[in-house]
Amino acid sequence: MPLQWKNVYFMPSSQDVNISHTDIFFTVFNSSIFLHYSIFQIVESAKHGEIRIDDVVTSSFTYAQLLARRVIYKHDGTESREDRISFQIEFAVKHKEFASAESKTYTLKIKINGVNDAPELVKRSSDDKLLIASRGSRVITNEILVLTDADDRPDKVKVQVVESDGVHIEVHGQKVNEFSHKQLIEEMVSLVDEGTDLGSGRLRLIARDGEARSGVVILETQSTKVDVKLVHNTGLKLLHHSSALITNRNLTFEASIKDMIVGFKIVDMPDTGVVECLQENDDKFSMCTTFTQSQVNEEQVRFRHTSQSSSPSDMFSFQVEAGEFASMVHVFRIDFIPMNIKVFTREPFVLNGTEVMSISRPNLFSWTFPKSFSAHNLVYHIDEPPKLGTLSRKLPAGKQRRIGVSSNFTQQDIDEGTISYKLHYQQYSIVNDFFVFRVVSPAVSSPLLRLFMSQKSLQFD
Repeated sequence: MPLQWKNVYFMPSSQDVNISHTDIFFTVFNSSIFLHYSIFQIVESAKHGEIRIDDVVTSSFTYAQLLARRVIYKHDGTESREDRISFQIEFAVKHKEFASAESKTYTLKIKINGVNDAPELVKRSSDDKLLIASRGSRVITNEILVLTDADDRPDKVKVQVVESDGVHIEVHGQKVNEFSHKQLIEEMVSLVDEGTDLGSGRLRLIARDGEARSGVVILETQSTKVDVKLVHNTGLKLLHHSSALITNRNLTFEASIKDMIVGFKIVDMPDTGVVECLQENDDKFSMCTTFTQSQVNEEQVRFRHTSQSSSPSDMFSFQVEAGEFASMVHVFRIDFIPMNIKVFTREPFVLNGTEVMSISRPNLFSWTFPKSFSAHNLVYHIDEPPKLGTLSRKLPAGKQRRIGVSSNFTQQDIDEGTISYKLHYQQYSIVNDFFVFRVVSPAVSSPLLRLFMSQKSLQFD
């Protein structure tokens, strides 16, 4: 759209310039010097378009170019309905009366009349007929169908099925007569063969944006026998009481027809855990007995160990399905990485002439690997308490609570210095005591172990 002189018309106010309207019009607007050499300098560009002269983007223009309708505002095609540019003017004729006008910044507001662009729906595939498995399905990708709309959001533009024969459209496994551009982009739309005797199908589609529509696009299909081959079935390795994604590096089967949906049906569930799938429109995994290769590729399938047992392995059995094709039963093996626990006593626990002493990290420290659990998850379970003294835990109020048989404390309690040992009576010779314990973590437990406590004899002057 060209800018006109009436869009940018300067008339200094009587307060600023002591010149009559006639004088201004004659000396300024009719001045050839002004027309050809006075410059409008853009100081703030348009947000939703460009100012151009002779189809070249510019940051300045003259009044002569403005009168000649050579200054063009070109919109960027977005749904914006207004824009603006700010500029300053530099007069070719220098006069003290024009100084105020030159120091100001002027804003030109631009109102944009929206014109709806009809959506464009195009069959991109060069194949006369799309191959599809008998009673199978095939994802409609952008290699098959392309939809564009310059001025509408993908969730607003809809594709409507105006005629179908032998095939239909499904989204999330449900038959539909309409789907959105957004669903098409996210490859959630599938062609489904209905298994007719002729083996052929036909769809007529149009796209609508609420105001305009595209031309009709015809998709023709031909059903054919399908074969599925094994690419990867490596199984999975993980720790007990954890979960791990089943990725396409672990499990991949490919169909002989491109973009065909390959599904997995679990026929024998795992014994020590569950297979879970990420639910649509949800960030949570939940148990599933069927899933697709696409879900595996997008890392939406996992195995989660739920049993309290520490068995070395597990498995589940499954069949691969694609249309009418169903494979033999395959086995997906799950191996558990063994966890280990190590207990360190780097310094002996010795009461050197005292009755009470805290058990510290150098006296007793536990660690698990290959996964390291936090200190509060490493629990010391007392199987046999000491005989010559008492174990106790310091409470927040300053009191002591006795730790007896079947009682617990954690590595965090030791690190914080709240676990102590106290002799029943002061001894006058070297004595030895101990307590029996095992360390219990979320994944592994230690065998029964002992921590020895000793006291050196008291020295008298």
